[in-house]
Amino acid sequence: MNSLLNDVQRQKALLKKNLKNFAERFPALERSLRLQAETFPCAAVSRSGDTDNRFDAVDNDFGETDSDFGANDNDSREADNRLKIFEAKNGEITASYKDLLLHSRYNPSNEAAKTLHTEFIKQAESLVFFGSGLGYGQAEAAQSFPSKNLIVIEPDPLRLLQAFCVFDWEAVLKVPSCVFLVGADTQTVISVLEHYGLRDAAVIAPKACTAHAEAYFSALASLIARNKDKQDINEKTLQKFGTLWLSNMCKNLARSMSLNGINRYKDGAPHLPFCILAAGPSLDEILPHLREVKKRAVLVCTDTALRSCLRVGVQPHFILVTDPQYLNARHIADLKAPESILITETAVYPDVFRFKCREIILYSSLFPLGRYIEQFGEKKEPLAAGGSVASSAWDFARFCGAKIIYTAGLDLSYPANKTHARGSTFEEKTHFISHRLKGTEMHNAAAVYTNPAYTNDNKAADYEGNPVITDARMLLYAWWFESKAASFPDVKTASLSAKGLCIPGFFLANVCELLSLPVREKEIDDFCFSQTAGAENLTDTPSSLRQKEDNKTYALNSLQKDLCELQNTVKQAAEVCGRRCRTEADYTQVLNELSRIDELIYKSRVKALASLVFPPPSQLESIAQKSLPPAPPPPSRGDYKTAAAYNILKSKLIYTIILQSIDTHIHYLKKNGLFL
Repeated sequence: MNSLLNDVQRQKALLKKNLKNFAERFPALERSLRLQAETFPCAAVSRSGDTDNRFDAVDNDFGETDSDFGANDNDSREADNRLKIFEAKNGEITASYKDLLLHSRYNPSNEAAKTLHTEFIKQAESLVFFGSGLGYGQAEAAQSFPSKNLIVIEPDPLRLLQAFCVFDWEAVLKVPSCVFLVGADTQTVISVLEHYGLRDAAVIAPKACTAHAEAYFSALASLIARNKDKQDINEKTLQKFGTLWLSNMCKNLARSMSLNGINRYKDGAPHLPFCILAAGPSLDEILPHLREVKKRAVLVCTDTALRSCLRVGVQPHFILVTDPQYLNARHIADLKAPESILITETAVYPDVFRFKCREIILYSSLFPLGRYIEQFGEKKEPLAAGGSVASSAWDFARFCGAKIIYTAGLDLSYPANKTHARGSTFEEKTHFISHRLKGTEMHNAAAVYTNPAYTNDNKAADYEGNPVITDARMLLYAWWFESKAASFPDVKTASLSAKGLCIPGFFLANVCELLSLPVREKEIDDFCFSQTAGAENLTDTPSSLRQKEDNKTYALNSLQKDLCELQNTVKQAAEVCGRRCRTEADYTQVLNELSRIDELIYKSRVKALASLVFPPPSQLESIAQKSLPPAPPPPSRGDYKTAAAYNILKSKLIYTIILQSIDTHIHYLKKNGLFL
């Protein structure tokens, strides 16, 4: 038997060493672990076949106690999570949990090496470990991949302390980019993983290492999968609509630069209730009461629901339009709401800016060109984009300081096989195209069941527990709302219908509860409209209009100058890639020159603009595979000149694509008279 198992002092010394190294990297987290060590000492492990013979309490450095660990009030928790520690066949220490082996009973370190040395792991930029285990996997990663991001997720601090008692974590804690998420909630974990890049992360999740917190790791795995789905959708959306967004922005720039932003509403109504109006079928339930609701709550209406609201004679306080497509602009085409304020973004279809309303205001652009222009005028505040216009509407209410938000029509499902509220553009269209052989109901059924994202997920249920029909896209929207509810616990959100998809973190409310609130028309109108005069020529003085015009001229001149400078720099890089190299010194000189030029590109104020019409990483890799010869082996196993030549070819391909992106921007800017 390994002497460490029988030597309590050695276990204490190892715990002390690990905590000392841990404190050098994570001092605040180490203090928390130290408190855990005082309450749950390293004795929280047991030897196989001797579960009652636990170690003594830790020494004075960690708060010595005379009481036996078995007498601790948390003994039941400790027993539930106790590891069985025993010696592997090769003499190393291994462990099991509830008859599940955390590591091999024969050769734990060799098992870790085999697990990690795969192509998937080698190509990943980050290695994410679900559960701490004893540390074999993390130690192997530290030794083999010291340049990768190493992320350890352990919801139970006691588990990490147990590992610190029997395994030396020094090599892991010396990794330059090492992150420990101990006792963190799933939303915090997701935020950190998104920072390090979920797409390029490899998750290592042995069943035995996650069994002690199965629900936690299951929820986390679902969140990671949803985030990757979101990233895939974002990439495909960018690929499909990037050029459209650019074209729209260039058409809208001259008009949008004279508009004010949403800034004036920030945290201005913490005392007022808000009501989000989406176009789901359950909106029909509130439409008869909408006139009275408007007296009691700020109405924030999505573009898809506006037609239904106007049909019952109610103009909402705010209307949100976010989607840049022409078909989306059709939702508000031929409508007018002179009492409402339209909130939108610079990339929407140009017709949106001709909508007849009290005022049009902007939130910060979602795209690089729009953000570049904004820095020369009034800074616009951002709104979150969760895939649907309703998500931006919810975030606007939160931005205004709302503490209670009611939602109507936010079904994210197809209750009673219906797709939209009566009177919405979608519903009206089905009436228009219906005929004797294919009526409205057949169109609705086709919209539900021929939807490529349709899912027969029997876990999807409404607020009363009844199953609902939904699709993968709307489940992703629901997850966005769920994550926001968790991120902003002080903002309470209620659904006014029980028939929609139940969103965790939301609660069910009856419209009668909303109607029982006091009438506050004057307070609501003061908040919404006191800073507007109903027309732009009244809200802006001649001097402010001249200032906006000067800002626009300066912004466009700066944009043209910066784009041309970047264009010349990238052309220079492409020319360097074309140099003929014969010796290793030639290749080294070219690579050094490209590194210098890359620094100039990185410092450019317009470097981000290329991303709008630049292919996503997955497509770029596909282009490289089709355009370039197979990648050579690393220089350590192959020829340096061959590897350098390949890198130069790949760089030239990237520079060529960047040039195409810059040329596309210049083309649309000239086409709309913004550049000479």
